[in-house]
Amino acid sequence: PTSGSAAVTLALPRAGNARVVAYDVNGRRVRALWDGPMEAGTRTLSWDGRSDRGERVPGGIYFIRLECSGRIAARRLAILR
Repeated sequence: PTSGSAAVTLALPRAGNARVVAYDVNGRRVRALWDGPMEAGTRTLSWDGRSDRGERVPGGIYFIRLECSGRIAARRLAILR
Protein backbone atom coordinates (compact mmCIF):
# COMPACT_ATOMS: atom_id res chain seq x y z
CA PRO A 1 0.00 0.00 0.00
CA THR A 2 1.03 3.57 -0.63
CA SER A 3 -0.37 7.00 0.10
CA GLY A 4 1.88 8.84 -2.35
CA SER A 5 3.95 7.62 -5.24
CA ALA A 6 4.71 3.99 -5.97
CA ALA A 7 7.74 2.35 -7.56
CA VAL A 8 7.05 -0.37 -10.13
CA THR A 9 10.04 -2.61 -10.87
CA LEU A 10 10.10 -4.63 -14.09
CA ALA A 11 12.55 -7.24 -15.32
CA LEU A 12 12.48 -7.93 -19.06
CA PRO A 13 14.46 -10.91 -20.41
CA ARG A 14 14.72 -9.27 -23.86
CA ALA A 15 14.12 -5.88 -25.44
CA GLY A 16 10.76 -5.13 -27.03
CA ASN A 17 7.86 -2.73 -27.20
CA ALA A 18 6.32 -2.48 -23.76
CA ARG A 19 3.18 -0.92 -22.35
CA VAL A 20 2.71 -0.36 -18.62
CA VAL A 21 -0.71 0.96 -17.64
CA ALA A 22 -2.55 1.47 -14.35
CA TYR A 23 -6.23 0.44 -14.31
CA ASP A 24 -8.91 0.86 -11.66
CA VAL A 25 -10.94 -2.08 -10.32
CA ASN A 26 -13.56 -1.53 -13.05
CA GLY A 27 -10.94 -1.99 -15.78
CA ARG A 28 -10.80 1.68 -16.78
CA ARG A 29 -7.42 3.00 -17.83
CA VAL A 30 -6.15 5.48 -15.26
CA ARG A 31 -2.55 6.23 -16.25
CA ALA A 32 -0.04 5.13 -18.88
CA LEU A 33 3.35 4.72 -17.20
CA TRP A 34 5.24 3.56 -20.30
CA ASP A 35 4.41 2.93 -23.94
CA GLY A 36 7.28 2.27 -26.29
CA PRO A 37 10.55 0.41 -26.72
CA MET A 38 12.19 -0.93 -23.58
CA GLU A 39 15.62 -2.48 -23.25
CA ALA A 40 16.15 -5.85 -21.62
CA GLY A 41 16.99 -5.85 -17.93
CA THR A 42 15.57 -4.34 -14.79
CA ARG A 43 13.87 -0.95 -14.82
CA THR A 44 11.95 0.94 -12.14
CA LEU A 45 9.06 3.21 -13.09
CA SER A 46 7.36 5.62 -10.73
CA TRP A 47 3.66 6.40 -10.50
CA ASP A 48 2.77 9.57 -8.62
CA GLY A 49 -0.83 8.47 -7.97
CA ARG A 50 -2.25 10.78 -10.62
CA SER A 51 -4.37 10.07 -13.69
CA ASP A 52 -3.42 10.84 -17.29
CA ARG A 53 -5.24 14.17 -16.76
CA GLY A 54 -3.02 15.03 -13.78
CA GLU A 55 -5.75 14.51 -11.18
CA ARG A 56 -5.02 12.69 -7.93
CA VAL A 57 -6.72 9.29 -8.07
CA PRO A 58 -8.96 8.30 -5.16
CA GLY A 59 -7.87 5.69 -2.65
CA GLY A 60 -8.57 2.12 -3.68
CA ILE A 61 -7.17 -0.89 -5.48
CA TYR A 62 -5.44 -0.44 -8.83
CA PHE A 63 -3.82 -2.90 -11.21
CA ILE A 64 -0.50 -2.24 -12.92
CA ARG A 65 -0.41 -4.20 -16.17
CA LEU A 66 2.70 -4.86 -18.28
CA GLU A 67 2.38 -6.04 -21.89
CA CYS A 68 5.59 -6.94 -23.73
CA SER A 69 6.49 -9.44 -26.46
CA GLY A 70 3.05 -11.05 -26.35
CA ARG A 71 3.17 -11.59 -22.59
CA ILE A 72 1.06 -9.94 -19.93
CA ALA A 73 1.74 -9.53 -16.22
CA ALA A 74 -0.35 -7.63 -13.66
CA ARG A 75 0.05 -6.71 -10.02
CA ARG A 76 -2.27 -5.11 -7.48
CA LEU A 77 -1.52 -1.79 -5.83
CA ALA A 78 -3.47 -0.27 -2.94
CA ILE A 79 -3.58 3.51 -2.64
CA LEU A 80 -4.60 4.87 0.75
CA ARG A 81 -5.95 8.43 1.00
